[in-house]
Amino acid sequence: MKNSIKLLAAFGALALMLGLPSETFAQCEAGQSVVVVEILTDNYPGEITWTLSDANGQLLSGGPYGSTGTMYTDTVCIEGADA
Repeated sequence: MKNSIKLLAAFGALALMLGLPSETFAQCEAGQSVVVVEILTDNYPGEITWTLSDANGQLLSGGPYGSTGTMYTDTVCIEGADA
């Protein structure tokens, strides 16, 4: 049992070092594409805001943020986009 735990911990550390994705992105329907917005905050995260919109209105927005030097990730499926 202890060997299994050590092996699992070693695999997890290896995955982190190799940069394997640790998050799951949206699964979009046919005819849709995933848009991933990644924001890396600076020293003034409370001043960062953004909006993603189309002709029909707002799809996704973010901010203001609370932590400096932090990566925030948001995803949304959009209609009729080229993959």
